[in-house]
Amino acid sequence: MKNIFRNLILRILSKWRIRKGEKFSHNTRIVLRKIEKKEGLFIDEIRGNSLPKLDQARFRQQAKGDSLYLVAFIEKMPVGYIYINFSGTCKYHTSPVLQDLFVKSKLREQNIGTQIIQEAERILKSLNYKKLSLDVEVRNGWIQKLYEKQGFIKKGGHHEQSWIEEDSGKRVEIKVVYLEKNI
Repeated sequence: MKNIFRNLILRILSKWRIRKGEKFSHNTRIVLRKIEKKEGLFIDEIRGNSLPKLDQARFRQQAKGDSLYLVAFIEKMPVGYIYINFSGTCKYHTSPVLQDLFVKSKLREQNIGTQIIQEAERILKSLNYKKLSLDVEVRNGWIQKLYEKQGFIKKGGHHEQSWIEEDSGKRVEIKVVYLEKNI
């Protein structure tokens, strides 16, 4: 029954899906807002798949005030999201950590990711935070360059991170670079 309900909601949300090749103007402004657990299907819609255990853990963290799940909308259509953890997951995280930024694949390279980061920074400033940090996988140099264009600066060298994925139960080990930005 749960899957039937989920599929019905995703079909309803699909009316907002972007037609192939549709573009928005670089001047199109997003609206970024905090979402609650009951709106979690927006995340699935944007990502194109479901990671229920990961999302449930993140919503529990948000309910405790330890993080924020923010979704970007254009004309009521979910187009991207950002997940920020206030305490970080590693001892070197001394500021809120941008743990996840995702833009619908058909809408990438349209300035949406940049707007999401800028709006998230504005929200963090209003909460009296002075910095935002993140870890980028070494193999994703192009993403690191994107963040550096946004003012993030590499701090230190490469280091290892590992964790057990919430949904698959698999152990993941990656090399990352730590970046930080004054906001």
